[in-house]
Amino acid sequence: MRLLLTTDTLGGVWTFSCELAREFLSRGHQILLVSFGREPSASQTAEAAQLQTYGSCEYVSSDIALEWQRNNDAAYALGEPLLLRLCRQFCPDALLLSQFCFGALPLSIPKVVTAHSDVLSWADALGYAPLREDAWLRTYRLLVQKGLDGADFVVAPTAAMLDCLRMNFSVHAATRVISNGRNLPLPLENSRKQLRAVTAGRMWDPAKNLALLRTADLALPVVVAGEAESEPVGTGQLTWTGHLEADALMTLFRESAIYICCSRYEPFGLAALEAALCECAILAHDIPSLREVWGDGAFYFQDADSLSSLLRMLAADTALLEAAQARSWTRAQRYTSAAMVDGYLKAVDGLLLLRTESAHAA
Repeated sequence: MRLLLTTDTLGGVWTFSCELAREFLSRGHQILLVSFGREPSASQTAEAAQLQTYGSCEYVSSDIALEWQRNNDAAYALGEPLLLRLCRQFCPDALLLSQFCFGALPLSIPKVVTAHSDVLSWADALGYAPLREDAWLRTYRLLVQKGLDGADFVVAPTAAMLDCLRMNFSVHAATRVISNGRNLPLPLENSRKQLRAVTAGRMWDPAKNLALLRTADLALPVVVAGEAESEPVGTGQLTWTGHLEADALMTLFRESAIYICCSRYEPFGLAALEAALCECAILAHDIPSLREVWGDGAFYFQDADSLSSLLRMLAADTALLEAAQARSWTRAQRYTSAAMVDGYLKAVDGLLLLRTESAHAA
C-alpha cells in the first residue's frame, strides 16, 4: 500500500508520525512523509534520513504554517497545491493526515484525519474559553470544520479527545480511538536509575502546567526538559535543562526513577509513555485522558500538595517505588507501534473496501 502521511515539526506529532511510518515501512508499505510548520531540525532531518534507508520512503519538508498558528490564513491555501502535486506524483492509496484542514482536499482517495489536539478544547481545559473572537479564530474554526467535513474517517488517540472534538465541532465521518504507540531500543546494560523525577514539555505552554512544580514541596530532585522562551533557571530541587534531542531525553528517562505528567490538557501524553517504557513510575495529573491511558498503571495527583505527598511517599519506600515502576511499564506494553498501525490499517482497509463495493454497485 502507498500512503501519504502529513506531520509537523513543532512537537509530539513528529514523533507519532515517524513511529507510524517506521512500522508501516517494516511491513513493506511505501510512505511519503510531508512535514509542515517549520523546517526540520538537524535531528529531525537525521530521523527522516533514517526512514529513507528502507528504500520505500520519501520525505518532503515545508515551512507552511499550521492551522493553529497565528498566520493560519495560508495554512490550507499553500498546503493544498503542494499536497495535490505530491499526490499526482506519488499516487497514494490513502492519506493519513495530522492536520484537520487537509481533510478538505478535493481527492477521491480515502482521507483519515487524526485529531491530536484542538485549540478550542485546549482553551476549555485551561479556563480560557471563550477565546477572543478574531480573524485568526474564525479562520481556525473554518479550517478545522471544513477538514472534518471532508474527512472519510476521524481518529483520536483517546476517547476523551474524541469527546472534546465533538463538543466543539460537527463530526459526521466514521470515528475510532486508536492509541498512540511507541517502540524504544533496549537500554544499555550499564544504565542506572537515580532517585529523581523528570518531566518534559514546552515550558511556555500553560497546558503543560509546569509552574505547578515551583509550588510543590519536592522531596527529591526534579529535572524539567523542554523548550523555553527564555533561559530557564533552576531553583532548589528543580533543574531546567532546556530542549533535549530525542536520544538525550531517552537517556534522561532511563536514568530517572519517576516521570511527572503535570498537564492540565493532554490528549494522550507521548512523553509519559516513553518514560514508562524506560521504566519510570508515572505520576499523572488527574484528568480524564490520563486516567484513560494509564488506568491503575499510575499514581494520580490533583494539586501541588498531593503531588508533594506522592513524591515523599515514593522517595521513602524503595519497594513501593519499584512496584510503581513495574505497574507503569506493564501498562505501557499495550501501546505498541504494531497495535497503532493495526488500527490505522483496519480503518484504511475498510474505506478501500467500501469504495470498491460502491464502484462495483455503480
